[in-house]
Amino acid sequence: MMVIADTTPINYLLLIAEIDLLFHLFSRIILPEGVLTELRHPKAPAVVRKWASALPAWVEVRHVRVPIEIQLQGLGPGESEAIALAEHLKPSLLLLDERKGYQVATERNIPVVGTLFVLEEAGTRGLTNLPQALAKLQQTTFRVTPVLIQEVLDRYLLRQGIHRHTMEKEG
Repeated sequence: MMVIADTTPINYLLLIAEIDLLFHLFSRIILPEGVLTELRHPKAPAVVRKWASALPAWVEVRHVRVPIEIQLQGLGPGESEAIALAEHLKPSLLLLDERKGYQVATERNIPVVGTLFVLEEAGTRGLTNLPQALAKLQQTTFRVTPVLIQEVLDRYLLRQGIHRHTMEKEG
């Protein structure tokens, strides 16, 4: 499965020590050069810069030219390149968290998901402890409403055959 990733999902998965989920879920990730540049930025967290300086074998970096119509959308370089590359390569998924980029990708019929999808899918497959991963994510600067976090947990618990009201009674 070919998946293209923007900076933010990579950043947050590294910060919560869950980056290997990408390999386990998708086998191969493609990063535009602009995303790699953002991951190596001096202000990026040390763990992110370290990972970006010695990419795992399952990560491939691609050069991409961003068409002017995407440049005019007001997106960052990483998002712009990720969307342009997705239009060119037609991946199975584009991993992207920013609202504006998500909207642009959706308008262009690019299948797009974010960090929460990765964690939920990994939790459902037994690759991570989803409640713990979400708790770690909430300790970062990741912006998400508590309602959305609860929706993810509720879907996960439902798939696991556990209903929240049952857990609340037991807890």
